[in-house]
Amino acid sequence: MENSIAIWVYFALGSFTAILLVISFLVGEFTDWIHDSMSPATDWLGDHLPFDHNASVEFSRILNGGLMLGFLAGFGFTAAIAMTKNVEALGAAGWGAVGGTVLGLILGFLYMGLKKSEATSSYEGKDLVNLTGEVSEHIPSGGQGRISCVVNGVPGWHTAQAVDGQEIAIGTSVRVERVVAGTVYVVPEKGGNER
Repeated sequence: MENSIAIWVYFALGSFTAILLVISFLVGEFTDWIHDSMSPATDWLGDHLPFDHNASVEFSRILNGGLMLGFLAGFGFTAAIAMTKNVEALGAAGWGAVGGTVLGLILGFLYMGLKKSEATSSYEGKDLVNLTGEVSEHIPSGGQGRISCVVNGVPGWHTAQAVDGQEIAIGTSVRVERVVAGTVYVVPEKGGNER
C-alpha cells in the first residue's frame, strides 16, 4: 500500500510538471516567469561559474525553465517507473535524479535553442545593426546577457555581449554594432539611460 502511494506521488509530480512544460513551450509565459524570478541567482551563477566566458553556452543560459521543469518531470516519471519494478523509495529517488538530470539537460538545451531563434524569424541579423535597444538581462564582464529592441515593428530579445567586454547593467540603452552567429555586440549609448 505504501509503495502504491509513493508511485502515485511520483507520477503526479511528473504529470503536473509535464503539463506545465507543454504549456510553457506553447505559451512561453511560465518559463519566462521562472527565468525572470531566478534572474538574480542565474546572473550571479553566470558571472561566477561560467563554462567559458568566450563560449556560446553559459551556466546562466542553461539554468532555464526548460531545465527545471524537465528535471522535475523526469524525476517524477523515472522514480514512479523504478517503484513499479519493486525498487525502494530511496532507490527510486536516486533513479529519479538520474532521469531528471538527463531530461532536464535535454530540454534545457532545447529551450536555449528555441529562445535564441524566437525573435529572428521575421528579420535578418543585418537588420539589427545600428538599432538601439535596452539591456533586459545583465551583461556581465566578458559574458552574455540579453537586450530587447523593436525591429520592423516586431519586438525582439537577443543574446548580447558588450563590444569591449565590459559589464552593462539592466536598463542601459545600447546600440548594436554587429551580429555574429546570433549574438548581438553592443555599446552603451552616449547620454543613454544607465542604472
